[in-house]
Amino acid sequence: MSKLVNYAQEKLGEHDKFQGSYRGSLGNTFGHLVLSNTKVMFLREGGAGGAEFEQKFEIPYTTLNYEVLGRNELKLSGGGDEYTMSTAMMAKFIDIKLKELSSK
Repeated sequence: MSKLVNYAQEKLGEHDKFQGSYRGSLGNTFGHLVLSNTKVMFLREGGAGGAEFEQKFEIPYTTLNYEVLGRNELKLSGGGDEYTMSTAMMAKFIDIKLKELSSK
């Protein structure tokens, strides 16, 4: 498994499962939007060769609100916090996966 998947699964715990990730940025912070069975989180990537990660936010699907702002931009909110993320992948594809996971 990749370092990202290992770190994400460690953060998720034994009762949640990694479902995918998407590269992007929150302002000047580059990393990955990680989707699981129960939540979305953003992991900042750093260190030599992307060997280190730091969780910047976590939002359970039960409180998640999001909006596709443009071709490569998402606004995510939940628990009183709001984040605008630029994505490397077209945001509509992330939207499809978020709809699938948050409706379970």
